[in-house]
Amino acid sequence: MLISGKIKMSVDILLVIAKSKGVMTTKAIASEIGVTKTYVDRFATPMRTAGILKSKLGPGGGFYLSSLTSSTKISNVVDCVMGNESVRDGIDLYCYEQLTSVTLQDIIDMDKKKPM
Repeated sequence: MLISGKIKMSVDILLVIAKSKGVMTTKAIASEIGVTKTYVDRFATPMRTAGILKSKLGPGGGFYLSSLTSSTKISNVVDCVMGNESVRDGIDLYCYEQLTSVTLQDIIDMDKKKPM
């Protein structure tokens, strides 16, 4: 299954925030993933606008998940990041339909089962 780099980066950002179990600065997210703060903002801002993430301003501020990981559908992330081009350019229709039943918690659980 081929997944767009935009989708992968967005899910990576969500995973880092989910594993922190709290508010994370753009700088901390960028450091964890190994990219720039600007690059994180490019993906986090649309997810905030779409309601996948929330943000807190000021000291101790940053991004946090707007709902439980078990409620965050990966298909919603695809829609947010790819917009109307999701099925055409990011992933195929079959893959998209499968992602409607995959949550962020499912990915976290799969990651825990990976051999080290």
